[in-house]
Amino acid sequence: MIFEKKSKDSELLAITFLNQKMDNTYALLSRLMEKITSIERMVQELKTELELIKSKLKVEELPMPLSERTKELIKTILKRNPFLSAQDIAKIIGLSRTRVVEYLVEMEQSGIVKSKYEGKKKLYYLP
Repeated sequence: MIFEKKSKDSELLAITFLNQKMDNTYALLSRLMEKITSIERMVQELKTELELIKSKLKVEELPMPLSERTKELIKTILKRNPFLSAQDIAKIIGLSRTRVVEYLVEMEQSGIVKSKYEGKKKLYYLP
């Protein structure tokens, strides 16, 4: 009888512990889902903003060579979002990272952009 009571008490403690763990896990997952939703909204806003920028560049800058338009697009992106890596910029404008690096090197040598290292990442910004 005493053994059965201890066994049931142990089971109840284990169940209570597991319920608390599940509640904590659910709360954590809920917070993560809220953050993911927020990030998705931000990405959608940036995509919309990028489309607007692209449409303005196409209308206003047609005589400008493609490379110059791309550099202007990079400048516009860095105005709105300083401290981006070449990979970040490449994802936004749809070019390869290598091609974006070529533009950034030219722009950095001309003094149009500057860069700094954060860990191993090289981040670009406007002076």
